[in-house]
Amino acid sequence: MELTCKLHSIETLGTVDGPGIRFVVFLSGCPLKCKYCHNRDTWDMSNGKDLSLDKLIKKIVRSKPYFETSRWTESQYQVVNLYFKLNL
Repeated sequence: MELTCKLHSIETLGTVDGPGIRFVVFLSGCPLKCKYCHNRDTWDMSNGKDLSLDKLIKKIVRSKPYFETSRWTESQYQVVNLYFKLNL
């Protein structure tokens, strides 16, 4: 069975959410519902499209030379676990 995630959007070469250049992956379905969240449209799982983790990782790896940091949110643990397994 192929692992998939609910992709909300991708921001390549992001500089808004902290220091450095980032490849920002916004996934749908965050359960935390933080009071001051500025991405509330990502809370609902229906606001995303299914994307295989293989395709997502390929997108990240292609852009890796351009970004400096990485950070994951609490949602979509499959993606987080795969990230660490691949040791990007």
